[in-house]
Amino acid sequence: VRILSPMRAAKWYLNPWQRRLTIFGAPFTRSPRPARDRDGIRRWEPSDAAECVAALRDRPRIACSIDWDVPALRRHCSGFGNCLVARVDGVIRGLVTWHVLNFVGAVEEPVAILDIVAVEGLPKSLQRAILNAALFEMKQQGAVLALKIRTGDAPTPAMLETGFIPWFADSFETLHSTVGPMEPILHRPHHVLWR
Repeated sequence: VRILSPMRAAKWYLNPWQRRLTIFGAPFTRSPRPARDRDGIRRWEPSDAAECVAALRDRPRIACSIDWDVPALRRHCSGFGNCLVARVDGVIRGLVTWHVLNFVGAVEEPVAILDIVAVEGLPKSLQRAILNAALFEMKQQGAVLALKIRTGDAPTPAMLETGFIPWFADSFETLHSTVGPMEPILHRPHHVLWR
């Protein structure tokens, strides 16, 4: 979890312990920074779909993931989802996608759900920059916090350095369908799309 608006997030939590912890951590919660021109980070455009699919298929360490194709990624990034891309030497090497939904806790607040964090092809500083830029956009959209399921598909150092903290497990994974036989994957990096 990454708190984006500490006081609103604290009011949202049902659990009083989580509420107090969020209030206590508020002074230490950094505000995310927008992308800088020199970083090569920008909003996704429909013409980026093929390069983004290539970047997703290049991910070396994912045991199980969605087999994105150009039409599916275009639908995901053009409608419901938001997406930022990062270019290195003129080629898209990383992308972050998310959507914002209203979650009901003690009150109803917008919460950002990270769908894809594919930044392995980026230098470490650019990994942090694209995550910060995505968090900035989420906050601009009114999200009080950002959530990412811990499945090993995102680099832990970059997540921690941008303010994500490990949080309590409160979700279960369900596999919708597979194309072939499956080996146990829960102990290895994999990608989950929340819906």
